[in-house]
Amino acid sequence: MGFARIPFVLKASWDFWRSPLQVLKYPLDIPPNRAIDVKRLIKRYSDPNLVLIYQFGKVGSTTLAASIEGAVNVHDLYGNPICPAGFNLRNKWSYRKIGFPVDRLFRRVLLNRRKKIDIIVPVREPAGRNLSMFFQDLSFWYVKHFANNRAYAKSEGMDLLKEVFTKSFDHDGADRWFEKEFCRFTGLDFEQMPFNKEAGFEVIENGKCRCLLLTTEFMRRDEGKAKIETFLGRSFEWENQNRGENKWYADAYRQFQDDASFVDTYRARMKQSKVYQKFFGDSAAG
Repeated sequence: MGFARIPFVLKASWDFWRSPLQVLKYPLDIPPNRAIDVKRLIKRYSDPNLVLIYQFGKVGSTTLAASIEGAVNVHDLYGNPICPAGFNLRNKWSYRKIGFPVDRLFRRVLLNRRKKIDIIVPVREPAGRNLSMFFQDLSFWYVKHFANNRAYAKSEGMDLLKEVFTKSFDHDGADRWFEKEFCRFTGLDFEQMPFNKEAGFEVIENGKCRCLLLTTEFMRRDEGKAKIETFLGRSFEWENQNRGENKWYADAYRQFQDDASFVDTYRARMKQSKVYQKFFGDSAAG
């Protein structure tokens, strides 16, 4: 950032603290697809049928949100992107430091104006989620790895991908998401939060938040759909979206998964995570 922009940034920051929406008047060089569409957000978050699909990524939320009227699909409300490497590379300083925090603050304000907030949280076992998440943002994890490890790579092919995954991927992202996002917003204590592992779901109410937490395995079954409909008080039909086999990385992902020894070792490691222990214990499928 050049010295000429310092007064501008200070003024914008001061206006932000006085009134967050004041900052929207500044030309922050934010790309059109990252600009804060105030009218659209107000309309969506004021919808009487609003249901928040609040989740940590790669849990089938795109299909769920596309299937439910009034659904809003979000990864974060407090500025914790699920792929920090990609977020930093995709966005300019002005959006990362000003536009993004203002957007999230505005969303929280709109949500907290509601008398009640219905929240659905799909939960996937961490190892499977992490493997899928790694390949979705593979290019960014790759760049991060070599930015932090400048020595010439001795590995290649699948061995290189395993190295990048092992050393540079954020393996504890799901655990951190519950602490910094879900529990922070709902006021729930993760350690004290109940969950019926055998049934695969739990409904929890705290203040104005009414939450349905369910495993992705249960969600895909007829019983899962019925539970969601009971929670919402209305029916819906599944719309197929975001299928992994149609992604550009599908072939590499399948080859990566073919190394049973590597994948099994990783699954065993992730069984120690807080998310696995809370939602799956010894009941999670591979």
